[in-house]
Amino acid sequence: STANTEPLKFAHICPYTGDFSQYGTLQKNALLIAIEEVNENGGINGREIVFDYYDDKNVATETVSIANKLIGQEDLLAVI
Repeated sequence: STANTEPLKFAHICPYTGDFSQYGTLQKNALLIAIEEVNENGGINGREIVFDYYDDKNVATETVSIANKLIGQEDLLAVI
């Protein structure tokens, strides 16, 4: 059998704009550093890590809306 080489997909939901955007920006920057390091060292079991970033603006209804969009994505490994 052939090894799976598809990227490992993750999503990050956080406020990147509006109130508390500094927290979303800090988290995103930390993730970017970690992802770059992991991918430069061969990823996880040879699979690259890929993140999509979603801005919930620190609004609960926006967070729920984004989560509902992501629920059906079978190729998405986890949401942070």
